[in-house]
Amino acid sequence: MSIEADPVEVAWFWEIIESSQRSLRKLCGRLEGLTQPELIRFQCRCWHAKEDVNPFTRFDEMKLSRPCSEDHGDDFSGWVIGEGRVFFEQVRDNPAEVQKYNDLLESRTWVKWDTSVEHEEYEGYQRADLIAKAVYERKFGEDLDEAVDAALDEEFGNT
Repeated sequence: MSIEADPVEVAWFWEIIESSQRSLRKLCGRLEGLTQPELIRFQCRCWHAKEDVNPFTRFDEMKLSRPCSEDHGDDFSGWVIGEGRVFFEQVRDNPAEVQKYNDLLESRTWVKWDTSVEHEEYEGYQRADLIAKAVYERKFGEDLDEAVDAALDEEFGNT
């Protein structure tokens, strides 16, 4: 299921996530220092990673004890991203064990992120997989989702 990616690109993405040390302020600081193309690359990589661990879109492989809604799949995959590369790879590579990981998410016993942010515009985007959208819009005054869609269209020849 995983989209083939340049290992350097993948390492770059995870270094940004993991260097934030579960602090959205730190993650925002890193993202604010990126160029426009780099922020788009970051979010593209994030979207690809989320697809790899989303039980809603991988329903044929990732079976939960109850049906998975699109929102829950998004929340779950965003949480997995925030847990870092090693955890992400465990979930991605063991789809039959997704219920165990989902139970962990729902138990709320895992170490949580510090979700405080410096800018009011970032409120409501307080997850590692969402905050780039607010940073991009504040920094460039444009919609990141549209920029990512355009980049993916170009990458896959859908222009």
